[in-house]
Amino acid sequence: MLMRFIAFLCLFIPSAIQAQLVMTLSDSTDEIKFGQHAMYTLQEKGVLGIKEIVHLDPSIFSINENALLFFNNNTTNPDVWLRFDMHYTGKRSKELLLELNNPLIDQVAFYWVQNKLVLDSNLCGDDLPFKSRSIQFRNPLFKVRFEPNGLYTLYIKCNAGGRKIHVPLTLRSMAYFVEVSAFKDLLMGLFYGILIALTLVYFYLAFIIKEKAFLFLALYLFFLTLSQLAVGGVNYAYLWPNAPYWNNRSIVIFMNLAIVFGFYFARLFVVNQVSIWGIWIFRVLVGLGIISAALSLGPDPFLYFGIRLLYFLIPLDYGLLFIIGVYYLIKRIKVARFFALSFFAATLSIGLMIYHSSSNNMDNIFTNNVVLYMLIVKCIMLSIAMLDRLKIFKEEKELAQKHVIENLEELAQYKESINQQLAQKIREKTQELTSKQNEVKLAIIQGEERERKRIAQELHDGMGSLLATLKLHVESLNLEDKHLNKFEWKTYQGLLEMVDYACVELRDISHNMLPAGIDHFGLDATLKSDISKLNKHKNVYINFYSQGLESIKNKEIELHVYRIVLELLNNVIKHAQASTANLQLMHYEQSLSIIIEDNGVGFNTNINEKSGIGIISVKSRVESLSGKMQIDSIVNSGTTITIVIPLI
Repeated sequence: MLMRFIAFLCLFIPSAIQAQLVMTLSDSTDEIKFGQHAMYTLQEKGVLGIKEIVHLDPSIFSINENALLFFNNNTTNPDVWLRFDMHYTGKRSKELLLELNNPLIDQVAFYWVQNKLVLDSNLCGDDLPFKSRSIQFRNPLFKVRFEPNGLYTLYIKCNAGGRKIHVPLTLRSMAYFVEVSAFKDLLMGLFYGILIALTLVYFYLAFIIKEKAFLFLALYLFFLTLSQLAVGGVNYAYLWPNAPYWNNRSIVIFMNLAIVFGFYFARLFVVNQVSIWGIWIFRVLVGLGIISAALSLGPDPFLYFGIRLLYFLIPLDYGLLFIIGVYYLIKRIKVARFFALSFFAATLSIGLMIYHSSSNNMDNIFTNNVVLYMLIVKCIMLSIAMLDRLKIFKEEKELAQKHVIENLEELAQYKESINQQLAQKIREKTQELTSKQNEVKLAIIQGEERERKRIAQELHDGMGSLLATLKLHVESLNLEDKHLNKFEWKTYQGLLEMVDYACVELRDISHNMLPAGIDHFGLDATLKSDISKLNKHKNVYINFYSQGLESIKNKEIELHVYRIVLELLNNVIKHAQASTANLQLMHYEQSLSIIIEDNGVGFNTNINEKSGIGIISVKSRVESLSGKMQIDSIVNSGTTITIVIPLI
């Protein structure tokens, strides 16, 4: 027995042997924090139980010099025994609630002892099902009862699997506990509500805008929210109360996933601005986060290593993101301004957590609201950063669109100018081509007229003289002394008539080919003479009206107009089957108008038929004179042809 006791004493590592501290409580006590009254000892897990502990010399417990109960990890995975001696000076019985404000301790054993007798005990921790707790609250919670003028000892045994553990203990009256818990629940509800609302908003924006940066920000906030719910004990209490194996591991996985998606969000936030070395740093840190999450799925030693790796990555990651934001601010990339501020808040919150942890103050990440507030500030600043990013991108897009519109307008104006120049050149070339065509047509017509004149002259001088000589010779024959029979005499008379008819026909042909009357009498008189002859010998009666034709001084134009009118009258006589026709020639100041209309059978101008040679000749002459010609005809209602020839 003595050897066993000596062996047990060797397990303890007291820092000092000090006098025992006694906590004094009274009827008016509503709250007392245990940190400054803590006495502790360490032992290998499961060596001694409460029966052995209560009989040990109290001096074996070391007094914790620091306000925070914060124990370093130990490879032997020890149990941490805490002892608190209390003296209740009240005059009536009193029940208080003892809260261990840390839901992440694997096992917590509670023993309420008086005179070395265990009055009450309880066991809880996140390694046990949540419903096994006597008081189902997110933090380990025990009820203690004080009798008047009683001396009590509280023993608490904690084990966190070799990890660092934080044991902030508070004793409160039930009424004050309800008040404090309600206020904390309100703050936590506000905290979680903001995170959930931001997560939903950015999932919605990612779906609407189709922007990956919004998606990764939403995923970052989603896993950050899940990790904070796990840290606060909410997941353990409501999501997986019967899966304690998943409790510690979920925190590591969710935090690492938050870090991974946070890095992807940061990578996309400053689009095309990350250098090659920055990309490789991102890849390394993301890989370490994935490794940390994967290790947490293994046995406890792997889990603990994954947790240590996570503790290393969190300040490194947030600090690096803050440095990246400052770097891009220095480079004057506007979208990084709120990005840098948000991760400055994150770095500050992590720094506060590390400070409180390392300095062993009473508050840390579990109880210090400043850390939570800074986390909210970070998330809100990220939201502002995204809105600012949208605003900047929108302004840049609008500016780019404005430049595009201006360039398009300039291009359109240039195109319009080019089109106008091309149109002008086309008009000029068309006019030039039309002029050349008209010149060619006019030259052809002039050539025809010259040929007509030559042929007419040759007919008049050659055939005319020949026929005249033939007639003289025939008439010079004295056949009166000849005894011609009736047939021979008739033949002789017919020969004389044929010679006369040939002379008349030759004279008409020569006249048509070379209307000498135009040169001697003018266009008006010549047309009147020709129309008068046509009215005597043809079935169509032609009414002729003219005005100002005597003022036309260009014989060449008069000849063209004469040819046009004769061709149109010839078409009426041959094809119109009309009884009357009206011809009107009106000379205005700068143009000559020709209108001919008949009451003939007409024709359908919509039918695409080839025009006759006469109409083609008329059109060619009109175009050669730069004139316009219009034909209006209705079947069985006659035809009207209007020609306008400029005389400039």
